[in-house]
Amino acid sequence: MVWDFVTTVVPLKERGDSVALNFLQIYQASPNPPFRITRQFLTNANMFLPLANLTEFQKAMLDPNTSATAVKNMTAERLAVGVGSNLYSPPLKPDDPEVRALAFNFAWQDGIAAIPATIQYLNEGLKFEVGFLETLSRSSVPATLMWGLHDTVFPVRVGNYVWETVLKPRKAVASYWLLPCANHYLVHDRPQDIPQIMRLALGNELPSKPQNLTTDVWGSGATEQGRPASRN
Repeated sequence: MVWDFVTTVVPLKERGDSVALNFLQIYQASPNPPFRITRQFLTNANMFLPLANLTEFQKAMLDPNTSATAVKNMTAERLAVGVGSNLYSPPLKPDDPEVRALAFNFAWQDGIAAIPATIQYLNEGLKFEVGFLETLSRSSVPATLMWGLHDTVFPVRVGNYVWETVLKPRKAVASYWLLPCANHYLVHDRPQDIPQIMRLALGNELPSKPQNLTTDVWGSGATEQGRPASRN
């Protein structure tokens, strides 16, 4: 579907970012792709499930023997509050607009009941993730990996694994940024950091050794941001 979108709906000659490792796999397999991927941006996600730290709710929803009970015992409001308190930094309060929006989305057309089916993306990822990471290791497209340190579901050990085993050894340019103030949804938690990192990458201004985005003191309440490791 993504391939059809970028080739038919909005025919592109260049791609500025990566939308999925699966997309990169299709791109590499194409003998003559009608566009060019110029930069990949990857954020913390399910990139290597063996190192993940799934919640009890996720495990219950994944298991056909427990998913029905998990659905019955969960409400959209409870799930939204749980997501807001555990996957955002700082934790969101129950009356936060983001939490209310999550509850609305979870409740839409009985969304909780659909989770046992939709959450199977984790098992699908487990099945294909080795191939996806091998694709990334062979890629000549410059890549930037960004990871929120407070993510407990896909903790920093996942990002470290991808960096050390896949991105760091390859010849293509790569950088790895750790965002100390961010959780799983780092685009929400540190929206000002993401475009700054992207501008550095797109402008080929990646540092040759680890550094901070700013000189602000950590804990000052200002902007202690990510530390990269890079190859040029």
